[in-house]
Amino acid sequence: MWDFDKLFADGNVIGIKNCHRDKVFNNVVDVTTSITWLEGYKNEELSCKDQYVDVDDKIKHGYTTDFEIQYIIRLDEYGNVVEKLFDREKDMKSETKSMPELETGMFVRVEDEGLGYVDIRNNRIVYQHGGYDVLDGDEYLPNVLLKIIEVYSENACAFNYCNDDVLIWRDPDYQAYLDSKYK
Repeated sequence: MWDFDKLFADGNVIGIKNCHRDKVFNNVVDVTTSITWLEGYKNEELSCKDQYVDVDDKIKHGYTTDFEIQYIIRLDEYGNVVEKLFDREKDMKSETKSMPELETGMFVRVEDEGLGYVDIRNNRIVYQHGGYDVLDGDEYLPNVLLKIIEVYSENACAFNYCNDDVLIWRDPDYQAYLDSKYK
């Protein structure tokens, strides 16, 4: 997935987060001296996790914490950013939270329907506009496919209180749509 030769090219600046201290440190890649510590990051997560012990019960790399690459940038000869090669927040979308399990009392936003109240006991979502849909289908509508794009906690208490304060999940595609709309 990643072109490690491009990411870890000589002169690139890597922002590495010490997860234990919650601080980011800049490191300039120097392939003549940095080969050993770079090898730990060459995986699909661009992280160096579980560094505590190896098979011989020796501490790996001389540290006892986890590290994550937050960004990798390429600079020109004057120190200006030419290209951002990696940004954890944008490039690691697979780490986004999955939709939480629905419970009675939650509120949801369903694509093309609007806000709805979740009633698990009766297997339905009751909409603010007055209609409803079954959650898992039934004998009359077996193939109902609801596209839930937002989930609000039961703390919303009513449709008018569904806002960012009680939002607990948003579909990543819907978030991308919102981001593009307000640029």
